[in-house]
Order: sequence, then structure tokens, then C-alpha cells
Amino acid sequence: MALRFAALMQISSNADVVSTGIRELEKASPKELRDCDPAWVKHFGQGERLARWMCYDRSRAYPDQFVPMDHAPKVPSPDDHLITPEGFDLVFSSDSVCVRHLMLFVDFIFDLDDQAYMLPACYSLARMFNAQAGVILGDESPILEAFFEGADYEPALRAGTGKYSEVATIPDLYVEYADGSWYSFGYWRFWPPRES
Repeated sequence: MALRFAALMQISSNADVVSTGIRELEKASPKELRDCDPAWVKHFGQGERLARWMCYDRSRAYPDQFVPMDHAPKVPSPDDHLITPEGFDLVFSSDSVCVRHLMLFVDFIFDLDDQAYMLPACYSLARMFNAQAGVILGDESPILEAFFEGADYEPALRAGTGKYSEVATIPDLYVEYADGSWYSFGYWRFWPPRES
């Protein structure tokens, strides 16, 4: 199973705030994202040092293949991906940003070191885009499916019903079956930060 890390944030409706955040990411990743890089060099290796825009080229024989864009989109769509050097893949909609990473979700759930890198990175992105709310979930959630089908934040979150609804703690994201297999359902609210 290759369930990967994802977060979905409801971001500022102010286009200037979002544009400024995007420009900042294009110039350099914030410290919290750069701090993640050493932990993942063993997984992802050294690559680009600047964020880059990628999109799916639907005209190719393999339409799910990323190709570089020669310029940033005027209005990002779910086909446009801003990928940071640290492996964060950001996709924007009118009121949301989906942040995905190749980190295995089970590693995030149980590895406190991975949480110590990933949570500050998500907090940093939430501040950068003036997020009002944010959740962490696996990348195969119906919430993200709704987002990529065009739903704004609240309607996408409503797709998380039943076993896909909110959980109280990060470990609650993990469900193990009697045969030893596992899956992750639900989402955990990370933003605004909870008081300890």
C-alpha cells in the first residue's frame, strides 16, 4: 500500500495574499520546508533547488505524466502543481490548497521525527496563505477526490463522512485489520493549532 501524506487547507480569499505566498515559494522555500529536506534526501535525493510549476500534458500517450510549465499560471487550476525542492506538491483552487508529499502516510502517523518535520512545514504553509482551517489525511481520501473534482474546501470536507470523518488524534488515522493489513480513513485537524 502506498498511501501518501496530504493536507488540505482553506486559504485566504484575498488574491494578493495567495499571489504573494506563491511568489515567495517560487523564490525560496521557508525554513520549515527546508528543514524537512535533510530528513528526506535519503528518499528523494538532491534535485531542483527552486520551486517549479508542472502540469499534466493531456495530449501525450501517458496523460498522467508531469511536464514542466514555462511560466506560472495566471490562475492555478487542479492540473497545475507547484512543486518545491523538498518534495511538497501544492495544488490551488479558489479557496483551498492541497499539499501532498511522497512521504508514506504510515511513516507520518507513527514516526515522531517525521511529524516533527512535517507539522511545522504545514504550519508554515498555513501561515503563508493565511489559512482559516486545515486537515491532514491520506492522499486517497474522498475529500481530496472532491477537491480535485472542483469542490471548494467546505464541500470537499463534507465528502469525509462515516469512516472518512474527523479523528481526535494522529494515531487514530491508522486502522489495522486482523490480517495485519492497514488503511487510513478520516482526517485530523491541524489548523488552527490546538492548545496543549
